[in-house]
Amino acid sequence: MLHELITIWFGWVENWGYTGVFFLMAMESSIIPVPSEVVIPPAAFWAAQGKMDFTGVILAGTLGSYFGSAVSYWVSQWVGLPILRRYGKYVLLPPDKLELAERWVQRFGVTGIFIARLLPVVRHLISIPAGILKMPFWSFSLATTIGAGLWCWVLAIFGREVIGGNPELMQSPEAMVAVLKAKLHWFVLAVVALGLLYGFIIWFKNQNQSRVNAGKLLALFFFTSLLGTTFVSTGCGTATKKPVSENRVILISIDGLTPADYLSPSSPALNLRALAQKGAHAEAVLPAYPSVTFPNHASLATGVRPAKHGILSNTIFNPEKGPTQDWYFDSRALQVPTLWEGATRQGLTTALIAWPVSLNAKVNWLVPEVFSPDGIDHDKNWQHTLKNTDPALMNELILHSSVKHIKNNADYDQWMTEAALHILETHQPSLTLLHYRSLDAAQHEHGRVAPEVKEALRFVDTQIGRLIAANDLEHTAILVVGDHGFVDVTQELRLNALFRSKGWLTARGKTISAWKVIAHSNGGQATVYLHGSMMKNLEFRTKVENLLKKNAGGRYRIIDRAELNEKEALPEAFCALDSLNGYGFSQSSEGKFITQLKGTKGEHGALADNPLLWTGFLAAGAGISSGVNLGKISILDIAPTAAKLLNAALPTAEGNALNLTP
Repeated sequence: MLHELITIWFGWVENWGYTGVFFLMAMESSIIPVPSEVVIPPAAFWAAQGKMDFTGVILAGTLGSYFGSAVSYWVSQWVGLPILRRYGKYVLLPPDKLELAERWVQRFGVTGIFIARLLPVVRHLISIPAGILKMPFWSFSLATTIGAGLWCWVLAIFGREVIGGNPELMQSPEAMVAVLKAKLHWFVLAVVALGLLYGFIIWFKNQNQSRVNAGKLLALFFFTSLLGTTFVSTGCGTATKKPVSENRVILISIDGLTPADYLSPSSPALNLRALAQKGAHAEAVLPAYPSVTFPNHASLATGVRPAKHGILSNTIFNPEKGPTQDWYFDSRALQVPTLWEGATRQGLTTALIAWPVSLNAKVNWLVPEVFSPDGIDHDKNWQHTLKNTDPALMNELILHSSVKHIKNNADYDQWMTEAALHILETHQPSLTLLHYRSLDAAQHEHGRVAPEVKEALRFVDTQIGRLIAANDLEHTAILVVGDHGFVDVTQELRLNALFRSKGWLTARGKTISAWKVIAHSNGGQATVYLHGSMMKNLEFRTKVENLLKKNAGGRYRIIDRAELNEKEALPEAFCALDSLNGYGFSQSSEGKFITQLKGTKGEHGALADNPLLWTGFLAAGAGISSGVNLGKISILDIAPTAAKLLNAALPTAEGNALNLTP
């Protein structure tokens, strides 16, 4: 709902010009909570482009603010305090906020009106107690006009400087509001300090009434206010990004990213589309096999295939027990050097945030991806994250995050964004790896092209917009990459139920107790293992092979041991199966071999010869030219490319460092 409203208001400014600015700022100064950050800053940006006049924007905003405030003043005086206290909560005026504004006016008078116009929470409420208390209208009007004018001027400066340096924010209003609010906190702190100065002046006047002229003191206060706010607003507006001492790399993984997400003109990922135009992009990235999250993130971090780095699937297969619920969380399972280890050897600092296969990684700042094996339980998952993150770092990140409770994947991704923003600004690591999972979750649940998928992409794109805006691309390279695409699935194949029907697998309920052959399923792919001596039993191997061929029927294709060796995948497997034509695989050994799903799901895991499973890559910033089309690349190329940007060595990588400055 909020996203739709912000988009509508943004459109009013764009389409109605000064009239839109006037009416929206009038609404902002009444009881309607329109964020002024979505009104004045974009108008000031358009003014800088010659579409509007900078002074005209400030005047329209000031007049609109005064009009809305004056209406609130007279309506409040007419309605009266008792009615507002009783019914105010129904029109966004809860008693606590109303009382706060009332006490403010009673204590600080006209000067309080001026200061309140520059502060959040009380800014749009302050006219109400002024009307109730029947403050002289001309005094109220003067303080309101000066305060509103100063606020609009500050917002216009911020809009011209912050958005001018990050024009991609114009394509994501929510990201723009978040970034501007983050940049404006210094101005708000300055106003609070000036308010304290005013309080001191009043106290000093009362203590020295016979010797001090109050008018001179108030004149001094207003002069100091104007100097202070000018200094703070101008300084914060131009220094929009904290300078870094050296070039750095931010590698962002969007789980389930496809090339169409940034190449299609209809994609809602406006920040990704702008990033692709500003820098380099691939038409396709071929994932490693199997095309699932953890092996491919290990390949992203090492530049080698799964058989070499050791992360063979999402979950661990035990040769005796079979498939387990234990995920490859622990980085100590990696058998080759990683990108972060190469950076550390170069004397660089590193941060990993929600990156798969990062638990126990030797980095400077670590929030590992680790979750409960008991299915989707966000409370349990968050407890695992808390348990496995350094307490001092976690306390620091919680303090600076607006997300206080993780209820879903979007909350998780937003929390990780804000963790990354804080770490990048405060600690300035040379290399940061960050992983988003909302897009993947939406496609698994709803299929590739559902409305929920488009909304998840828009959400993740907004988070990335915040990261882009907060970093200086003259000294920072931002690399965005995926790990796999998706195919739609409407039917499920239960290979273990098929093996069970042949007597080759025994189970008690859902628990498999003994097996000669078993399938380890990955949604769109399944790996078939033979137990112990069965691998050398030619007669049994032939039976399994014939059974699989008999039941293929256009539902899957068989990848034999020779082809797996060629792909450097699944070294202990008998064979692997890739789903086809709307089929997927289940781990279950119960029920029929073929099961119809209730709706459409999304899956992945098969070989990258299906274009729907291709993922994407785009990059912009330091060391990257604009307009570079990389064509089709391998996921193994990402790690050596990042290492090259850092001037770090990763000699074990099998991929090639991409030429981002042809």
